[in-house]
Amino acid sequence: MKRALVIISGVAVLVALIAVAVGVDISVQGALNTAGVERFPGADGVAAVATGLGMLGIALMVASLTLAAAAAVRRRQWGWLIALLALFPLGLYGWLALGFEGGLGAGAVPPLVPLGTLLYATRLPAERRFRAVAGRYDDWR
Repeated sequence: MKRALVIISGVAVLVALIAVAVGVDISVQGALNTAGVERFPGADGVAAVATGLGMLGIALMVASLTLAAAAAVRRRQWGWLIALLALFPLGLYGWLALGFEGGLGAGAVPPLVPLGTLLYATRLPAERRFRAVAGRYDDWR
C-alpha cells in the first residue's frame, strides 16, 4: 500500500502543480476562449486538456486520500485520519477555486492535499513480502 500511495500522491502533486500553473496563466493572461474567439491558435484544445487535467487531479486526490485514510485506520493512527479527512474539503474547495478563479489565492491549494498524503506515506514503515524461494520475509522498498 505504501508504494501505491507514494506513486499516486506523486502523480497527483505533478498534476496539481501543472493545473495551478495553467490556472495562473489564465488568471494573468485572460481566458483561452472568449465568445468563440481563441487567444491563440489551438486554445480550444488547451482548454479541453486543462479541464481533463482538473478532473484527473480531483480523481487522484480522492484516490490518494482514500488509500492514506485506509492505511491510517489499519494502523489505528486516529490523528492522521482526522488530518487527512480535514484535507478533503480543503482540497475540493481548492480545485473548485482553481476552476472558477484561477491559480491565484485559494486556487493554489490543490498541491497541498497530495503533499499531505505523500508526507503520510513517508511515515509508513516499509512493506514486507514473503519470498517463497528463500522462505523468509524481506523488506520491500
